[in-house]
Amino acid sequence: MFWFSIVCALNGLVAYASPTYANRTVSTGGISALYTMTNNAPNNLVAYPVYHETQLGNPKSFYTGGNGGVSRNSTSGGIGVPALVSGHSIVVSANHIFNVNAGSNSITMFEIAKNDSTLLRRIGVFDTPGDFPVTIAIRNSTICVGHSGSRPGVSCAEWNTEGISEFDDLRTVIKETHRPSLPDSNFGSSVLTDLLFTSDGSNLVASVSGYYTESQTGENMVRSWLVEPSGQVATEGTILSTGNHSFAFSGTVIAGTSKIFLTDPKFGGYTVDAQAPASPAALAEVEGAEAACWAQIDPRSGLAYITDDVRNLIVAVDPKTGKTVRTVKPKGNATGYVDFEIVGHYMYTLVNRNELAGQIAVLDLDVDEPSGQEYPIVGSVGHSQGLAVYG
Repeated sequence: MFWFSIVCALNGLVAYASPTYANRTVSTGGISALYTMTNNAPNNLVAYPVYHETQLGNPKSFYTGGNGGVSRNSTSGGIGVPALVSGHSIVVSANHIFNVNAGSNSITMFEIAKNDSTLLRRIGVFDTPGDFPVTIAIRNSTICVGHSGSRPGVSCAEWNTEGISEFDDLRTVIKETHRPSLPDSNFGSSVLTDLLFTSDGSNLVASVSGYYTESQTGENMVRSWLVEPSGQVATEGTILSTGNHSFAFSGTVIAGTSKIFLTDPKFGGYTVDAQAPASPAALAEVEGAEAACWAQIDPRSGLAYITDDVRNLIVAVDPKTGKTVRTVKPKGNATGYVDFEIVGHYMYTLVNRNELAGQIAVLDLDVDEPSGQEYPIVGSVGHSQGLAVYG
């Protein structure tokens, strides 16, 4: 489809104006660090100190021990946008951070230093059983990873401070028998795009997007697996109906429930309930949506904020009713926003500019037309994905 197309950059390099980094020693805001990854080969995790909620300091870069990867565009034959076609490719749990290495079929685990949250110690690099891992979900001592390559599916393992155990066998998510080796950003074939544990811990949910259907068997519907009190994830899943929607790009959990709000790039989003799989709980149509791919719940208001990969517009909807409550139009020349987190009244987001994701912006959500300084991702050539924060 037209909203995802080939990335073109001279010699693969992206030039940015020199940033003005903050120069302080103590954070006074709600978070102390922000993390993203270059998603290059080799892959690096980049850690920024955060000062006074809105200012990023000089970053540190850490080799993950693996390689990043990029999707393909089935129409043009070139590089796909976004690079991983997923959400939650970086996840923070307690004082550890995990990232996918899509190009080398592995996950890296780092420990976050107690006295400096931008100082990371690599615990290890752990192989995953599928191809092209793109998304991670963690709850307590259980970690699961979703793959969208030629061997797609979901696999889980146990983890502790010393590392990750061997991942179990892949759970079926996509039934196509002839899979491309790389995910298709145009969704000509189905793509596993996100993986989340429900807030109440009852289910693990995987979202899938694509035009492909296999005898209308629910190929593109959301899949859910029960989670035992021990943390063990069931091997057989249930289909959660998305109604007439064949896209479920990424999601955000609704606190204290078994519900998840999912995005649909061309529609907006909808809420599903893992405990009530028959139909969506609410539909949220976003006028003019082209690539409405990422969402997060604002804990203050309970609203779901949706970013569009190709529009400089952020929309907030009520996940209970689907009603659009407000729109935020940031100043500047960004062409869209990718992965993001909300802390307090600030949004920390990857910026898409001319189909390249190589910068981070901090936006004030209390303002309808916020402006904020942007910071380049050190070592990025525009294929960055994943964003997480640490308190």
